[in-house]
Parts: sequence; C-alpha cells; structure tokens
Amino acid sequence: MSSIIIDSWWATAAANETFLVIPDGCRDLILKILPGQKPHWFISPLQSRTNFLCSQAGVYSEGYRLQPGTVIDEHALTCALNHQQHNEADVAALIAQYCHRPPAVSEILQALACETGSVAKAAAQLGVQTRTLQRQLLKLTGTSPNFWLMLARARKAARMLTQPLTLSEIAYLQGFSDQPHMCREFVRWFNISPAKLNPDTAQFVQLQHSGYS
Repeated sequence: MSSIIIDSWWATAAANETFLVIPDGCRDLILKILPGQKPHWFISPLQSRTNFLCSQAGVYSEGYRLQPGTVIDEHALTCALNHQQHNEADVAALIAQYCHRPPAVSEILQALACETGSVAKAAAQLGVQTRTLQRQLLKLTGTSPNFWLMLARARKAARMLTQPLTLSEIAYLQGFSDQPHMCREFVRWFNISPAKLNPDTAQFVQLQHSGYS
C-alpha cells in the first residue's frame, strides 16, 4: 500500500441513515456505488467541523485515507478512476502517481503537532519566520497553521479524557488558556462537550482512528 495511504475502510448501508464524521486532518479518496448506478470516485474535503451525512440503504462505500497535508491532483486522479474499474493495487498505484506529500508539509505539521504551544514557536523550531511558515502551509494545504495547531490540540486533548486527569489538567497540558476554552474547542471541532465525550459516542470511536496528531 502506498505510504500516502494511512488507512482504508468500507461500508454498506443497511438502511437509510445519518452518520457523523469528525475532522481528522485527512482527505479520503472515496468510491460510492448506489444501487443500479455506476461507481463514482471523489475526494472528500478537508473538514473544519463535524459533519452529518446521509446514506441510502444499499449504498456501498469504500475509502482510502490520505496522509494529512497530501497534495492531490484531484481532476487527474478521479478521471483515471472513473474511466474504468480498478482493483485495490491499481487504486494504490494511481494514488502514488497523482498524490504527494511535500517534505516541507511533513516537517511543519509535525512541528505544529508537538507540544510547542504556538505557531511562532513551531516556526522558531523549524528556523523560519512565522509569516514564511504561514505562506508555505496556506499554499500547500489551503489552510492556516492555526487550523492545524488547534486541530491537533483538540484531538490530543480528547484522547486524554481516558486518563486519570481533570479537565483543567488536560486543558493546561494541551495549551488551552483554561477549561472553558477547551470546552468551546471541543464543541467547535467535535460537536460535543468533554463531559459527554465517552466510549459510547461516534466521536470517541473516530478519534481512535488514524489521523492528524
């Protein structure tokens, strides 16, 4: 499997249903097959909040989760896939052909996901000016360093809820100004408060999957 692919999944809807998808910093290459229709490939957008999606009974979907910060030639990739049927090896080869993750993106995202505390500290760690880092990341990913910093912070804080720590302690350890600030970020990103985020929720389950940070 291509190193650009960090996970794959598939599902068939047993009934008409609505499901949620939380932000994970990744974009997925998705195949959707509706009953009686041709297969259709598309690429999911980079999410900035939890989305609620609907699926019809009998719809088959499969997806390939791409590394955070992957640069995709979307038109070429989807045209190649929609032109004819492909097996898993073909899909991986086409992803390798039409997708890449620039080393600069990997370095910046890694620095922002560390316990650096701010975009300025991440820039200093990389030896570049803050504005240079901002321009690079905006050009290559379409989003700002602050987007990635806050997403990583929220995801890490959410996974710490299973530890014997208070919400105030988690907020402090992850660089939030205080507990209310962390709670607001949870609602912003995951549509749920820390107090309600437990192993029975879809958000909690998805936070255990591959993604940014």
